[in-house]
Amino acid sequence: MVKLPVFDVLGKAFVAPFKFAWPLLPAYIVLFGTLFGALALGAASGVFPAEDTADAGFLDQGLLTTIGVLFIGFYLAGVALVVLTHRVISDVPAGPRILAGTLNYILTSILLALIGILAFLLVGILTGAASTFAGGDGEVNVMGYLIGGVASLLAFVLGVRLFLALPAAALLRPKPIRLSWQVTRGNTLRLLGAWFLYFILIVAISMAGFLLVGGTEALMGNAEGLAGATGAPADNVLGAIGAGWLIVNVVVNYYVAVAGAAFLTYSLIALTPAAGATPDAAEDTPTIVTVTK
Repeated sequence: MVKLPVFDVLGKAFVAPFKFAWPLLPAYIVLFGTLFGALALGAASGVFPAEDTADAGFLDQGLLTTIGVLFIGFYLAGVALVVLTHRVISDVPAGPRILAGTLNYILTSILLALIGILAFLLVGILTGAASTFAGGDGEVNVMGYLIGGVASLLAFVLGVRLFLALPAAALLRPKPIRLSWQVTRGNTLRLLGAWFLYFILIVAISMAGFLLVGGTEALMGNAEGLAGATGAPADNVLGAIGAGWLIVNVVVNYYVAVAGAAFLTYSLIALTPAAGATPDAAEDTPTIVTVTK
């Protein structure tokens, strides 16, 4: 049985945004730059009014349709970019079969979402049944919370074991959900530990990044004061700060997105060494390596 090298996977994942800055960073700049630029433009033009002035009917049908089309376009472009990220990190040809990988990724995501919904419903049913059976007193609530906690933990473990289906789908591995379940067998505790460390590190990095974002937003709010202090036109100061805000947002989101994709990809490759070795081997049988002593 192959054991997940937790620290090796985490180290590679957090270095990946630098290692694969080409060709990934330009693609993320285009996507996130367009997205954040569109949001900023919409806010500045009054498309998204303030809450105190918002009217339920402020969006006409044409604008709603445009927003819907843009949302779908950004979603598909985002998924394609994630698939590209998995493929680049796995060292398989990035260009060919991107469309097939994107469709496979979307279908796998839908199946995982359905599994998650079923697990959530099961947790709720078990918690409610325990509380009802116990009669509604203090002991009943404790029993319900206990069963609900255990069920939630089991559901989380299920998710941890199935998440590797996402990079497997991007790499067009056959039956990605089944593959994820197979290769993670015997690595549950290591995966839980890896996810725990990953979340701590990614939250710390995200908080540091978004502090920078908040700082640029504060500067934007004080643009007139800065303009008076520097003697520069207020529009120029606001434009420079706005550009800084956009750059910080793009860089932070690029790093978080690539590190997350790399964490999943390197975990899959570590547990299934052949996962990234054969490009687009959609007809191949998944290889599960066993080590005998």
